Amino acid sequence: MANVGVRFEDYVAELLSRLGLRVLGRRVKVTVNGGVEVGEVDIVAEDSSGNKYAIEVKSGKVDVSAIRQAYVNAKVLNAKPLIVARGFSNDSSKALADELGGVSVINLEEAVVLTIDELRTVIENVIYEAVGDLINTVFTLAMKSCDGKVRDIMNAVMNCNDWSCVCERLGG
Repeated sequence: MANVGVRFEDYVAELLSRLGLRVLGRRVKVTVNGGVEVGEVDIVAEDSSGNKYAIEVKSGKVDVSAIRQAYVNAKVLNAKPLIVARGFSNDSSKALADELGGVSVINLEEAVVLTIDELRTVIENVIYEAVGDLINTVFTLAMKSCDGKVRDIMNAVMNCNDWSCVCERLGG
């Protein structure tokens, strides 16, 4: 799953570049008091006006904790807080972002940001479900129209997870 998160960050870094921001760093350590590490920012970028952004990338929706994290890390880095995600998780997270002022959220629709792995999973699930429905329909029709021996074979196939079970049910 971590690999999906890294690829999503790659996607966002490329998207930000296409939107005119220059990526200055990735996974930038946030430090205080001469080097004490207190956090990490996914992406640091700069716009054409020289504004620096500390960007948190969330592959899901933004919650209150993410708003606080983005705000604090940006303040320590003397940057503007920006979150790229699939929207707010609830009204509390939106209200906190508004209250803190300047915590911007770029809302990417889920359909737009499906990774290759996520798309593959969706397609596989649809195919498996369709094939399963087709097999059940064929078996149900065959069970109604075939003689007793064929029905016994099909019943064994439908109710077993492996061939040894099928053979055992058929007495072979």
